Amino acid sequence: MTDGDGAADAERRRLAEADEGVAPWRRWGPYLSERQWGTVREDYSTDGDAWSYFTHDQARSRAYRWGEDGIAGISDDKQRLCFALALWNGRDPILKERMFGLTNSEGNHGEDVKEYWFHLDNTPTHSYMKYLYKYPQGEFPYADLVDTNRARGRDDPEYELLDTGVFDEDRYFDVFVEYAKAGPEDLLVEITAHNRGLDEAVLHLLPTLWFRHTWSWAGGTAVPALRAADGGIRADHDELGTRRLYHDGAAELLFTGNETDNERIFGSPNTTPYVKDGIGRHVVHGETGAVDPARTGTKAAVHQVRTVPAGGSTTLRLRLTDTELGDPWRDFDTTLESRRVEAELAARGLRLILDFVPNHVAPDHPWVTRHPDRLIRGTADDLSRTPGDFLESDGRILARGRDPFFPPWPDVVQLNAFGADLRTATVDTLVSIGDQADGVRCDMAMLPMNDVFAKTWGDRAGPVPAEDFWPYVLPRVRERHPDLLFVAEAYWDLEWALQQQGFDHCYDKRLYDRLLHEDAESVRAHLGADLTYQRGLVRFLENHDEPRAAAALPGARGRAAAVAVATLPGATLWHEGQFEGRRVRPPVFLARRPREPVDEPLRAFHHRLLTAAAAVRRGEWRPLVPTGRPDDDTHRGLLAWTWTHADARHLVVVNQSDRPARARLSLPWDDLAGREHRLTDLLTSRTYDRDGGELTDPGLFVALEAWQTHVLEVG
Repeated sequence: MTDGDGAADAERRRLAEADEGVAPWRRWGPYLSERQWGTVREDYSTDGDAWSYFTHDQARSRAYRWGEDGIAGISDDKQRLCFALALWNGRDPILKERMFGLTNSEGNHGEDVKEYWFHLDNTPTHSYMKYLYKYPQGEFPYADLVDTNRARGRDDPEYELLDTGVFDEDRYFDVFVEYAKAGPEDLLVEITAHNRGLDEAVLHLLPTLWFRHTWSWAGGTAVPALRAADGGIRADHDELGTRRLYHDGAAELLFTGNETDNERIFGSPNTTPYVKDGIGRHVVHGETGAVDPARTGTKAAVHQVRTVPAGGSTTLRLRLTDTELGDPWRDFDTTLESRRVEAELAARGLRLILDFVPNHVAPDHPWVTRHPDRLIRGTADDLSRTPGDFLESDGRILARGRDPFFPPWPDVVQLNAFGADLRTATVDTLVSIGDQADGVRCDMAMLPMNDVFAKTWGDRAGPVPAEDFWPYVLPRVRERHPDLLFVAEAYWDLEWALQQQGFDHCYDKRLYDRLLHEDAESVRAHLGADLTYQRGLVRFLENHDEPRAAAALPGARGRAAAVAVATLPGATLWHEGQFEGRRVRPPVFLARRPREPVDEPLRAFHHRLLTAAAAVRRGEWRPLVPTGRPDDDTHRGLLAWTWTHADARHLVVVNQSDRPARARLSLPWDDLAGREHRLTDLLTSRTYDRDGGELTDPGLFVALEAWQTHVLEVG
């Protein structure tokens, strides 16, 4: 749906909450560097040689002081608690915990990281992040990269990881890491490894949680703690409080300390038997004593071994949260998918509207058994007398959902819009939708209105509440989501009433009927309504209930109607498949549809139209009245309006008839006289030069063939 204005999208709401101090959405983010070793941040050398003072070879065994690094890593904004992915292919001499690269003296062109990774997506609050790392299945060529590059001169090309042959025959894993925030302190993690090779391959996944070492330096903090807990790992920190890392599936939990391995680095005794490289020594070299059997420490990993088939993939889910959860996976997939969609929509400049049905639910909906008081009930006599109107579910007789004019729908049961509990539940449901989306479309929104519902159900619904349904529901939802956009599917000329009850937009079914079945005079009368009302309408040529536009309005007639609905005030609903000219309307619940050829010219037309409409629909809209000669009434078939903005003027003309039409259109801009103006059709790129005085009096002369249009920019 397109609209000139709209509610703030979900990410903007999160940004506002972060800026206003309502919720710390930015506390957790991609704040780990990919390389902390060899940096001046960790350099305490006497000669300033940061590269030699803290090398990649030392990094797995030596505790950092000022920062941490990791693959696809995140941390809190003070980098107290860190999370990243470690990997092992069964062949490397060390765990892959961080990026490898050459120092200044090793690279023939200076320092250079020799890895392949990609930051694929990230929203401003880090509510969704996606990362890709390419991990070879063969032994990583650490020595080859150093020796070959060191031997090359300044004028030689660099020796890259790809040049080593380690990716030959696509023997590597594409490892994707996705993060999605269910809340400011609740991070979902999904790791998916794709085997791009021709044979199955073993991959060790070791998502790792650790505390930055802050406790042994002068002025240090208390020692935090990681320990095994139900479902994963518990992290306790004096400042951060308690966090839990949940994992799915069976896993080996490995614990050690984020402490320097003094024996390896400095040749001096260790202060603890469990040091930074303990997990790597355990996994790669089988040193069982390198990890703490008590399963406590300041560094821990969830170790799972996966055999990934050729061309296949494997997935591991985790959740890092400040809340103890009985079922960490209940909302995992839906939340992750929601964040993916939000990120994709934000990248495209789109917003999300979800559908809500307030009138009825499926017979197996949880409310049927848990909250039967929210439903219209019947009796055994009702079921016996009119089985098409009632059904039995779990020993209860329930009314099938319906409207006042047509037979009941066979696959739903009726909610009681007069019930106080149902109204409260509707508020809660819409608040939940508002947590996930930018707007909500309310299906058949007129059915719960007091007068309609009383007409439909009479005494079965109980006494009519003093307050109508939507005036009760919508203000309460807007207390939580003041910018949530409400769209009503509305019929029976109740659009104005629903706007008055709080809806931002209502379906303009009357315009659809006039474009399909009536003439231009009827459409013109419809467009004479109050402009505030017009701005609150949703114009459409098809939806899931109506025939496909390509079938009902074929050819030029459909294109003329599309120009009209796209350039009127209000919102425009474009239905799936409409641009491609699909003619078959599958039932709502059918998950598949027949293949249909794409109408490429029609798709190209809609692409031009949407581009033009975005330029046109700005500023003030004003309908025009075409005039013609007394002996030529074809002007009655024309529709016309203008849009006036500070930096642009546009004129739209539609021949809403099956014969040629001619008219004069007096343009509303008083400053046109005295010079020539160029009119450019935004759909065809044709230009017309006209005298300014003529454009206002007697007006621009327009002649259009049947169902033809102009969308003119007035220069």
